[in-house]
Amino acid sequence: MQDPAAYAAVRPVVYADHAVLTDVIRFLDLSIDLHPITSTQQGHFNPGCIDFIDCGVLDAPAPLGQIGADGGRAGYTYLDRAIDAALAHELDGLATAPLNKESLQAAKVPFIDHTAVLKARAAHREPMTLFVAKTLKVFFLTRHISFREISDAITKNLILDA
Repeated sequence: MQDPAAYAAVRPVVYADHAVLTDVIRFLDLSIDLHPITSTQQGHFNPGCIDFIDCGVLDAPAPLGQIGADGGRAGYTYLDRAIDAALAHELDGLATAPLNKESLQAAKVPFIDHTAVLKARAAHREPMTLFVAKTLKVFFLTRHISFREISDAITKNLILDA
């Protein structure tokens, strides 16, 4: 959020709670501003300033590094609100932060991970997780199966459909 090159390619908007963002900025000792917005059109989209939609889930941040229902509920709500915006064509893409599966379960969220949420919300036949690290792009062809099942699960048609 501080790299000018990133802003040449995208106009990022963060879905989170003000208290959480403030706590993370303090924890990481960053010099970065927060700009609360209520719609993606209100963003300043400048390096060094996070344009964010305050989801209003937490008044105080959930403890970092601890499993809990508050963190699970907040993470799910942030994702859900971003999906709402994407489905309303307010966003062109969606990049997500990690969600802790145990915190989602503690919050009684009926999904195991991002992909399950996206599949249910977007009615997409088989959404995929994509990791990008510099020039390397990796996606998960299968989801949560044992190593024993991998050779049977990966087929030519599955690869072509991906």
